[in-house]
Amino acid sequence: MNDSKIGHIILMTGCSNDCIFCLLGKNHIETEESIKKQEIKAWKNLQRYKKEGVTDIEISGSDPLEYSKIIPMLKCIKKMGFQNIRIATHGKNLSNFNFTHELINAGVNLFTIPIYGSNSLIHDKITRIKGSFAHTIQGIKNVNKLNKKIAISCLVLEYNKNNLIDIVRLGMKYDVMNFCFNMTYLVQENNFYFIPVKDLGKYMSKVFKFIIKSKSNVCFNEFPYCVFEGINPKILINSGKIFHSQKKYSFLGDKSGSIQIPPFKIKTNIEMCNKCKAKNQCDGFFKKDIDIYGVGNIKPL
Repeated sequence: MNDSKIGHIILMTGCSNDCIFCLLGKNHIETEESIKKQEIKAWKNLQRYKKEGVTDIEISGSDPLEYSKIIPMLKCIKKMGFQNIRIATHGKNLSNFNFTHELINAGVNLFTIPIYGSNSLIHDKITRIKGSFAHTIQGIKNVNKLNKKIAISCLVLEYNKNNLIDIVRLGMKYDVMNFCFNMTYLVQENNFYFIPVKDLGKYMSKVFKFIIKSKSNVCFNEFPYCVFEGINPKILINSGKIFHSQKKYSFLGDKSGSIQIPPFKIKTNIEMCNKCKAKNQCDGFFKKDIDIYGVGNIKPL
């Protein structure tokens, strides 16, 4: 799929996980009025996307597969003539083979699924739901059986920082289309799961070197280049500018495609960035992170 042609539909209709980084939590319940407003907005956006020549639709949110009308919505999107439909989901519902088959028949051809650990001990500790890892892995297996594509994402957190290479190995086992590590935002001060950028290097450089040797298809979103202690043309590192430009049709943008970036996503360059080999590719550090924790011993490349 071409990211520049993706229209985004956001469904905040509930999620049965209770991830440590989520601001809503599993006990958050949307009202019928709120869901109705989301449905109306989704329909309006779909009509606009069609007029603007958008070819692909990505559905994300709290978890779209827990939306009771997801199948009828997918059938509608398919009928409108969009070429590809992808869904971002925790993957647990995909453990139901018949439901997964129904989703694919309704038009879904790519599932983006987060894996936070290579085993249930780590993954379930982050989702705070016992059995979530087993259900997600079964969901991945079901998608494999039905010959559809899977992309895997992973937030780098305090709980999985020493498990990153094994998470990549797990992704390789299931032959995923691509795998992306995402940097975590400092939404609130002193988040117990957050790793400051000054401490990321020893974990990211290890997984970076492993990926180069294993030739696995892994990318990194929003990390500054300096945490990898090197640049390799075979490894894709998406800066914030690139990452957000791919969200042209995101719910955060207005009709012109401009993006309203939340305060915790604002980035900044510092003096050492001017001496770095990656200064033309990298857009620096999350400002909130380095304002609180600094950059430690990070050196420019």
